[in-house]
Amino acid sequence: MHDLLEFPDTGDRAFYVHDATISRLNAICQTLSARNRAITQSRFNAMVGIFRGMDETVVERRRSALQEFFNARPRQMNSICKKAKVAESAVRGFLSGRTSSLQMDTYDKLAAATNVPVSLLLGESAPAGEESNHSHKSLVNHADDNLSGRADDPVESNVIWGPEAPLPPPASSMPKDVPVLGTAECGPDGVFEMNGGDAIDFVRRPPGQMGNRKLFAVYARGDSMVPMFHNSKPVYVDPNRPPEIHHAVLVEFHPKAHENPRAVIKVLSRITAEYIEVYQLNPNNIDKPFRYPRKTVKAIFRVLDFEDIMGI
Repeated sequence: MHDLLEFPDTGDRAFYVHDATISRLNAICQTLSARNRAITQSRFNAMVGIFRGMDETVVERRRSALQEFFNARPRQMNSICKKAKVAESAVRGFLSGRTSSLQMDTYDKLAAATNVPVSLLLGESAPAGEESNHSHKSLVNHADDNLSGRADDPVESNVIWGPEAPLPPPASSMPKDVPVLGTAECGPDGVFEMNGGDAIDFVRRPPGQMGNRKLFAVYARGDSMVPMFHNSKPVYVDPNRPPEIHHAVLVEFHPKAHENPRAVIKVLSRITAEYIEVYQLNPNNIDKPFRYPRKTVKAIFRVLDFEDIMGI
């Protein structure tokens, strides 16, 4: 009996072992004398009840943990199951109560696909020292052989990993309705043309800007703002947000006669009544910024960073 109670709980395998063990013990009871059989059977039935209750508690805990996991990742069950190579129908069956268990292999695959500890999916406290399935240890504790010549040199990490961070939403949930107002051509000084307010393209609306109907984008061209913005990538601009010093901005100039307005993407360093100063990153000229007279500047827009885009 002692071994039965201490058998580790491992999902559907636990049910199988429990049922098989119970059947064997029940058969043993039938071989005892009538008096001993009655006493043993009574104790055995009580223990089975406890055992079944333990199983039901574990099942509900796991079902609740798994449901909470997918609730935090709306509309992503299909993509997660495909990535993990597990049957979505099995997961939905367990969550709905149609089935009473999931194989531990399924939990392992889901954890590996989403880079979370298995204990999170099981609703259990993480064992001391448990890491997410995609181990980051080699990334933060060992130097690159090409840099140090040794694979065991310790490297101080400046990264805090977030194994429980939600996955980004699928592209299908982000409407392609943000207008691109900047032309694709760009001169060596980083100046490009705004297309007179007419969209030349549309890009996906990021999750942190779903309610911002004034949001627009331009295509970055050239390398004057690398690594902040790369060539041909969309840059999101919010007319609602005030510009900030040492933050990326889009400076739009007053157009000349019969020309579309021109604009630059730079980092704002100073604003005065007479002029504004901006600098670029490549090559960096923060010590000798560009200076534009205020009378030539039509508008200064804030360029959104990653936290703005994601709504963090």
